[in-house]
Parts: sequence; C-alpha cells; structure tokens
Amino acid sequence: EVTLGTGGRREGDRWWRGCILAELWTGELLFQTHDEVEHLALMERLLGTLPRRMLKAVTTRRLERAIRHGELRWPDRAADRESEAHVRSQPRLRDAVERGSCEPAERPQLARLTGLVRELLEFKPELRLSAADALHHPFIAEHGIFGHAPGNGVNGNGVSNNGAGANGAHLPHSPPMGPLNAPVPA
Repeated sequence: EVTLGTGGRREGDRWWRGCILAELWTGELLFQTHDEVEHLALMERLLGTLPRRMLKAVTTRRLERAIRHGELRWPDRAADRESEAHVRSQPRLRDAVERGSCEPAERPQLARLTGLVRELLEFKPELRLSAADALHHPFIAEHGIFGHAPGNGVNGNGVSNNGAGANGAHLPHSPPMGPLNAPVPA
C-alpha cells in the first residue's frame, strides 16, 4: 500500500511484519531496491501477480506510467538491464526462506514459516493475517516465541496464558532456531 500510494498504515504494518520476519530468518532484505517500479516487480516475482484493482488504484505519477490496464509493465519500465537481471534473480518466497537452511528435519518447520510469511505478505489487505491471528499460527505456537509457551495463547492484554509477558520474559520451552541452528537469545 505504501509503495502504491493506496493504503492505510495498519495494513502496511502487517505487510512489513512479514518482511521483517523473513529478513530476521534469512539475514537478508527481502526486497533489495529503492526503485518503486522494481520493487513492484520484485514483489510479483516473489509472490505472484499483483491484483488489478490495487494497480488501478495507484496514485503516484511514476507508477501510473508503469501500469497499463491494471498490469505492471515489466520489464518495459525497468530502469536498465541491471534492474531486469536483479528482478530475475529474486527467488520465490519458499526458496528465499529456505536459503541457507534446508536439512530434511527442518522442512516442516520451514514450510510453516513460509506459510506464516506468505499470510503476512498477502497482497489484499483484507485477507492479510492480523497480528493476533499470527500469534496462533502453527509456526509461532510450535516454537513458543514472543513469550508464549508452545500451545498457549495470549490474552487481550498481550500477556500469554502461561504468565510470561508478550516481550518474552523467559526462555520458551522450544527455542526458535535460525538458519545457523543457533537458539535465539531471550
């Protein structure tokens, strides 16, 4: 919504949570660009085609020229060949999340993480996973992160049902593991 100039802050915040989660896991920016048109092309490469209604609602002049009939004009509107190559090198979401860590035992965990990130990076804001729903996602519940013991929920005050604060005041029962298989410190 921010890139397109079409949306509200809350929906954008939910999108950026997905970006940050993927970046924390992989150690790399999900969308490495400062160019708006290239950014949209990277998003399509990673997640699929942007919805026509979103593209038709664009409000910025530069992007209006890059969109025709509700479709991104890529690579027609690429800044240069380097930009085209950069977009082609963008991995799909699953590949981006699994980069650097794909032991057979980790595949189910990575599939759940990819699912969580995908639900946060939903193009349509009304379908995007809320923060409250994300706390109950299988990946979060499995690892007991954000102060929640595996299988426990959160009450309306942001305090987990097991008594720990939402800031994770204690080590979870099953610490989340990063790509280097090192526990995340409390």
